[in-house]
Amino acid sequence: YVTGQNEFGQLCQETGGDLIDFPEVIEASTGDISESIVDIAAGRESSYIVFEDGSAIACGRNQFGQLGDDSTDDSIGTQVLVTEEIDLVGAGPSSSSAFFVCICDRILFAVGD
Repeated sequence: YVTGQNEFGQLCQETGGDLIDFPEVIEASTGDISESIVDIAAGRESSYIVFEDGSAIACGRNQFGQLGDDSTDDSIGTQVLVTEEIDLVGAGPSSSSAFFVCICDRILFAVGD
């Protein structure tokens, strides 16, 4: 479920930037959202979802490349371009960065500003 501000698509939903003020079931535009979610992170203007298979999607503002998709285009759901299986995700305090952790390989990926 998601609720809150969605000016940049950070709720992974197309609302035209409108606020979602009552919890709604999320239907991501990228990937199969019914797959088991193992971790999520939400910043002020972007959100991240990690799935059981180690893939991740990112939604929202991408002014500094913080969605990890090799662009600076805002998105309501884009595949994070990390070649390793992701275990954990964290959003930076300024919402302009994100961190993807691959525990078994002891790797930390950072994107954004």
